[in-house]
Amino acid sequence: DSAGFDPMTTYGFRFALPRFGFMNGRIGVAPFVGFGSASGDSVRTMIVPLGVGAGGRMALGSTRALSLYATGTYMRASVTPEGEDAAGEERETESENLLRFAIAADVTLFRNIGLTLGTEFGGASDHGATVPHGSTFGAGLSWAFR
Repeated sequence: DSAGFDPMTTYGFRFALPRFGFMNGRIGVAPFVGFGSASGDSVRTMIVPLGVGAGGRMALGSTRALSLYATGTYMRASVTPEGEDAAGEERETESENLLRFAIAADVTLFRNIGLTLGTEFGGASDHGATVPHGSTFGAGLSWAFR
């Protein structure tokens, strides 16, 4: 335990089926399902997301593009505290259902450099950092090898 953090082992997967395209492939819809788990010294978490994502892209001149996309996700989350409670009983698994949403944009800034901005928000968990809660924002730069 370093500075109050419980080391966690995590794994997961997500399967998407990008089968529905419109407007010559500029707009697409993909249902998805996944599974994720994290376990540490004090807690074990499992999350099963089920949702759909939709996105579109458009050209910005001859060498740039803009993509906008969104997802709606239903999540089943289960949290099991490790160990025993004060009475010596095994702690019970607590489960909850969450509805979360995400929106994001990708833009080509230069021929090989892109920028991604996104946010996730929606139903909040009472189980702290191991299950989604509140809103998050992310940004990233990408480099395309050509």
